[in-house]
Amino acid sequence: MAQSRGVHARNARGALGLLLGGVIGVAGCADRPEPAVAPPSIEFLVASGDSTFWVRAGADGIRVQSGPLLLTRDAAQLFQLTISEDITDYLDAEFVSERLLATPIGSNDSVVLYGDESVQEARARWLSRRPGEEPIDVLEEDAPEPESSAADFLEVINVHSRWVSWAHSLDVDLADDRGHTHTRRRGVTDLRTGARATLDSLYAPDEARRLEAAGRASLDTILAVVREARDERALRARATLASFVFDATEFSLSDVATEPAIVFHVGGVGADGEALDLLLPPLRVLQEPAWWRAVRPTLPIWSADSLTVEWRTGGARVIGTVDSSRTRIALVLV
Repeated sequence: MAQSRGVHARNARGALGLLLGGVIGVAGCADRPEPAVAPPSIEFLVASGDSTFWVRAGADGIRVQSGPLLLTRDAAQLFQLTISEDITDYLDAEFVSERLLATPIGSNDSVVLYGDESVQEARARWLSRRPGEEPIDVLEEDAPEPESSAADFLEVINVHSRWVSWAHSLDVDLADDRGHTHTRRRGVTDLRTGARATLDSLYAPDEARRLEAAGRASLDTILAVVREARDERALRARATLASFVFDATEFSLSDVATEPAIVFHVGGVGADGEALDLLLPPLRVLQEPAWWRAVRPTLPIWSADSLTVEWRTGGARVIGTVDSSRTRIALVLV
């Protein structure tokens, strides 16, 4: 059966969103009493994990409506981001496959931002050895824990206008199959076309080369530190170092104090075959690309202690305060 679910941000600092006056979102939205004086006239959206809040303020007060969707904007066009999920259960196997989609608001045409065929291929191999096997409804049948499974999962890491950064995990464990597969990947996709971004497509050629060289040097430094360390953790990690191979297409977009940055991801394999993740420190982009000019006004300004955040637009300020759990932000419109 096919399902669709929202796209989840992982924590308050990593939350996604946008405000239509040029402000980007947060991880929570708290109700506030209406002020004694009229608030500024402003309208914006706040994205909170799998929900978006539509905030309208003016002479008649503040109104908030919400819906279970994640929106982003490219120029004047709004897009909804969704993750479609296909689940098929058998008596002794489960297959879960996801795809990340972008759909222009007002259109029925979606662009696939990322999808992997590995689960479908694993299912085909499994069925080839079991002709006539039929799916079951696990809600109606008392099925045992499946001996075989193949699943991939997607998560949106960040959105910068048309560029969507995502993370993908894949785990294939078939009882009578050749080996097992466990991988973790990251990437960036253009929501207009579904094309996978490269350093050259995002930045000037010399800046792309500099970023790749800096990423490789950062990985080399980290691996050298592990090789020289003598503690027990380093000794265990040393056996996996050869599996960490730099790939310049494995990165996500980020920012450092509203300046463009990227985070390279390097995947590895553990001693028992499990997938390992290594995120390199963010690298500042020194030659700002033209597309960043539209992104900068949407970025939040965090305090040094990461407990408060602020967006400014149209003469108004939206101030957020992070709660003790660091999973919610209470918003105040000033």
